[in-house]
Amino acid sequence: MARRIVITGAGAGLGLELTRWYAARGDTVIGVVRSDAADFTAAAGPEGILVRGDVTDQACADRLRQVLAERAPAVDILYNNAGMSGRGAQLAGIRIEDVQQALDVHCLAALRISQAAIDALLAAERPAIVNVSSRLGSIGRVAAGDFDHLGIAYATRVSKAAQNMLTACLAREFGPRGLAVYAVHPGRIRTRMASADADLEAPEAAARLAGWVDRIRPDRQIFYGEPELGTFPW
Repeated sequence: MARRIVITGAGAGLGLELTRWYAARGDTVIGVVRSDAADFTAAAGPEGILVRGDVTDQACADRLRQVLAERAPAVDILYNNAGMSGRGAQLAGIRIEDVQQALDVHCLAALRISQAAIDALLAAERPAIVNVSSRLGSIGRVAAGDFDHLGIAYATRVSKAAQNMLTACLAREFGPRGLAVYAVHPGRIRTRMASADADLEAPEAAARLAGWVDRIRPDRQIFYGEPELGTFPW
């Protein structure tokens, strides 16, 4: 049976490749795209549904809620995938507005979109929220110095850690109602926002992540980790 998949940041990178993966299997992708939607439209095919907007804008979430009520009243999976890069790896170089923007994109936007999609998710038989997180949001690994050599921005590390806490909160509230919630590091993907040690192409990462979600869903309500590589400390 065809599924309905909501993907934010569906116009490029991992979001676009997830769109291709699901569309190729006959699923309907509802893609949230901020600007040029041509690539999403081509990847999603005739069954794709475009929601144009910036996930940091409440109007975008309101538009998504309306589209789902009218065209996709039951949603199987929500991917909170929209992301941004950061700058300022040392205290002296941090701009507070950059950290605020990263928090809005990675955490508050995921909260807005989850609010917009929750009724449709709970209407599905086995729904899931997948927050596309990062190893860089791991408090344990950052504290251990695992990423010191990469020069990762404070904004990225702080905002992804906040997103991980959102994942835990959502899982505690909705797990008992059958909604699985995951925070997943999809791999070190070679995109325009990639870290210096990126070694994975976006199509491979999308196939690995989507296949993993299909396999793990029956067994776990909440998961922090990386597909196929096991859990890591958050």
